[in-house]
Amino acid sequence: MPKASNRPPVAKRLKELRTSLGISQTAVGVKIGLDEGVASARMNRYEKGIHTPDFSTIKKIAEIFDVPSFYFYVEDDYVEEIKVLLKLDI
Repeated sequence: MPKASNRPPVAKRLKELRTSLGISQTAVGVKIGLDEGVASARMNRYEKGIHTPDFSTIKKIAEIFDVPSFYFYVEDDYVEEIKVLLKLDI
């Protein structure tokens, strides 16, 4: 059974994706349209669960990582992995 996390799924999934691909917080932030001066701090707050990006921001992030937007909201790791593998955007 997956280990429970105190962070919201959005925060957990965002950090997992970004670090697995070796992309900096600044790079992700700039790609979604944030100013370079605040990009790292904003993405850091998203990853720590201090702030949650709105849905339009989630859609931009999902496009960058080529995952369906629901990926960031699914709590169960096993269900999430299956849906991503099947590219189900439901």
